[in-house]
Formats: sequence, C-alpha cells, structure tokens
Amino acid sequence: MTTYQTMIRDGGLGLAVQPTILIYALWRSGTHWLSEMVSDLTGLPSFYHAEEGAPYADETLEQINQHRENTVLIRHLCASPDRLLRHTEALNIPVILLFRDPRDVIASQVNMRKHREGYRPGLPPFPDMPLDEILDWELANHGDVYHRLLPRWAGAAHPMLLTVRYEDLLSDVQRELARVAVFLNLDVSLNEIRRVAARHVLPGLMPATGTVRAGESARRGAIGDYRHQFTLAQQRRLTDALLETLVKLGYECGPSAADAG
Repeated sequence: MTTYQTMIRDGGLGLAVQPTILIYALWRSGTHWLSEMVSDLTGLPSFYHAEEGAPYADETLEQINQHRENTVLIRHLCASPDRLLRHTEALNIPVILLFRDPRDVIASQVNMRKHREGYRPGLPPFPDMPLDEILDWELANHGDVYHRLLPRWAGAAHPMLLTVRYEDLLSDVQRELARVAVFLNLDVSLNEIRRVAARHVLPGLMPATGTVRAGESARRGAIGDYRHQFTLAQQRRLTDALLETLVKLGYECGPSAADAG
C-alpha cells in the first residue's frame, strides 16, 4: 500500500467546493513536484493512494468517484483516453497529463529497482540483477504503457485535458504554471506564480537547467537521465525498442542501432 498526501501551507482558493483536479502522469515524470505546485496555487491537498494487488485502472475510477471534490488527485497512466475522459468529463474534473521522455523514465525506474527498491515479495531480486536484465523486465512488464497508452494520451485532444511535458516544466516552470493556471481558470497573479515556482524548485529534486541530472531526487532513486545512466549500446537498444513512441511524442530519436552502422 502506498499513500502520499501534502500538507497545505496557504490556500489560494480556500475550501469552497470545486471539482477535483486529476494529475494523470507517466510515473517518475515529476508527478509530486507538479502536484505540490498545483496544490499551492489552488489550496487543495494532493492525494495519492494505491493498494498492493488492486487492479489499478479500476482503483483509479473508484478514487475519482470517491475524491470528486476539493482534491488534487494523482494517478499514473493505466486507462485509455476514451475510458478515463468519459468518466472525468461527467464529473467536470479537469485532467492534467504529465509525461517525459520514456527513456529517462526507464532509466529512473531501473535505477530505483537496482539501488532503492530492494527485495520485495512477488518481484525479481533486482539488487542482484545486471542492468540489462532489469531493463528487459521493465520493457516486458510495462510495455503496454510505453507502446500503447502513452502515445494515445499524447495524441489525445479534449477541452478538459491539458498536456504538460516534464522537460518544458523543467526549462520554464513559470510559463508552464501559467498555462496550468489558465487551464484551471485560476485567478492568480504572475507574482503568485513566480512565488510558487521559486518555492518548489528544490536542490536535489529539480536541478538547475543545463546541469547533469545525476543526483538523488527528494523522492527515491536518481532523476532519470538515460544518456548518463546507460551505455551507448543500451541507449541504442532502448531507442529502437521505443522508436515508434518517441516519434509520436516528438522526442529526438538518437542514438539507435541504425546509427552504429
């Protein structure tokens, strides 16, 4: 069981009843970073809870029903755009889609499993496995998300859906928070957006733009950077495995095995 909930510092909109905001994210893409900033802008608490062994997509819909008001609800990619947006639209819940280059996501996942997650019931002995075997496991067990769900969500269009890329958030957090504020119809000033952005750019969590992201995050494991965490051969293999997804998402597609020839 995993539960995460923020403590609110000073609310922007108080406790007036309003629809929940759903942050629907590819894991390890700055999810809690964004949710804490949205909480700061709105005055609503962020909430994430997952039961071990529960069907995650069904649990997501149940939580949307349960927390339909006054919450920044965090869930990870699990259901198709048609299924989820049909559900959130009926409840007037805006959805913020957050994702990043899946190669960096996988780099972070592999590092977490190798160095942080340890030995857990029902999972392989990751600390004893070479990186290539953990990479095999990640692609085999989460391939549906990387190859099917992520491209479908990145291509989705809906008036109650806003797409945010981690890379854009990292490079210009004020601009992206301003987009979020407009999308959520928040009456906040540029100074307030600057204050929130400054408060949440934390050393060790989100390093300054242009620096090597090899440090520890405030959550767990290294901030993913596949170019620094994988060998060139592993980078090429990963790019080839995700090539169609990378093209659809608009990410640069080198290096690949074709480059080696």
